[in-house]
Amino acid sequence: MASILRHIVAGPRAKHEETGLDLCYVTSKIIATSGPSQTYPQLAYRNPLDRLVRFLDAKHGDGWAIWEFRAEGTGYPDEAVYGRIRHYPWPDHHPPPFGLVPGIVG
Repeated sequence: MASILRHIVAGPRAKHEETGLDLCYVTSKIIATSGPSQTYPQLAYRNPLDRLVRFLDAKHGDGWAIWEFRAEGTGYPDEAVYGRIRHYPWPDHHPPPFGLVPGIVG
């Protein structure tokens, strides 16, 4: 049922082959992904937060962090990702100008 709902809400997406998660490596150290969730109904069409964290732990050890650009927030406590989250509120569906991103993540 969750996969049907995900398809209806999010449309067809190319998932990461190894994990089945909605994520894409932009570089070997930068991953773009949809906002994960740990509650319904968002969990039905977003990456499960626990699976994303397990993937990041397995592939990147202690060297990962999340830069969150959503103005409405994550919907989960920062502690769920070990406090490794940086908040930069930006209007939903309007990514920040790419020229700002290197300065933010630097």
